[in-house]
Amino acid sequence: MTDQTKHNIDIVHTSNKAKAHELEKVKNELDDSIEALTIIDSAIKSTYLKDKHSLLLQEWAKEYRDDIKKCEMFIQEAND
Repeated sequence: MTDQTKHNIDIVHTSNKAKAHELEKVKNELDDSIEALTIIDSAIKSTYLKDKHSLLLQEWAKEYRDDIKKCEMFIQEAND
């Protein structure tokens, strides 16, 4: 194997490790966002909150849903 070929293989190997690491980070973010959304949805469904607090949580829930969609899209594209 030539030095150039070895160098290219090392670059691909490093690139694959970086991609796998990034994918793992996004999967963790997805799990965290789903867990947070579950907690927020549960709080919204309860009757213990004041209306203004429920509305704030609804805004947070939308933000987490958006994050979940972004993570799912990233994972989908990474797997294609």
